[in-house]
Amino acid sequence: MPGDNEWTDCRRTFASSYDPLERMQKLRELFFAGSGALGQQPLALVRQSAATQGRYDYPEHARWEHGGVVFITLNAPGPYNNADAYPQEHSQRLAAMLDWIARGFRHAQGRGAKAVVVAMHANPWQSPPRPRRGFREVLAALSRESRAFDGAVLLLHGDTHHFRVDQPLRTDGSADSVPNLTRVEVFGYPWMNWVRVRVIEENGRVRFEATPGS
Repeated sequence: MPGDNEWTDCRRTFASSYDPLERMQKLRELFFAGSGALGQQPLALVRQSAATQGRYDYPEHARWEHGGVVFITLNAPGPYNNADAYPQEHSQRLAAMLDWIARGFRHAQGRGAKAVVVAMHANPWQSPPRPRRGFREVLAALSRESRAFDGAVLLLHGDTHHFRVDQPLRTDGSADSVPNLTRVEVFGYPWMNWVRVRVIEENGRVRFEATPGS
């Protein structure tokens, strides 16, 4: 899934003042065309643009399944989901993001999936439990869908460059975290490293275990 360095930052002077919307369209042509993932191992994808017959034309919003786990990707660039620089683009894509989250969890429920993984670029929290601008609705949707889902949920993101594993998502108006959602933020400059995520099944239930590389 794309992040700010791939398109929203392109408007900046040091990035030669490209049009971010044109850059995002080019990314779609290069990396998000067709019904399969790039790479050596063929992987069939469901893209939002195909699943909604073009109502939401965001092929970078994808979904696949593996081992009883449903994976969904979201185009959610940091730091503020493009809400400040391009509010109209943000509002249109936000509607698509909320649709794709709902469809992903509905699909997982229908398939009897044991877990859902949501992957995106941005860190949606200013500092938990405070959401960043542009992400209040996304976090509300994740809270709502996770609480209704009888399985584990993993939110994977980057953006603020600090490896962390926690449970920062809150139900609106509550101090209690949503217990089945775990957040993993991966490393970023200058602390470059990888993260291994294990999916562990015990007594018919799934949990995620994330450990940093060495």
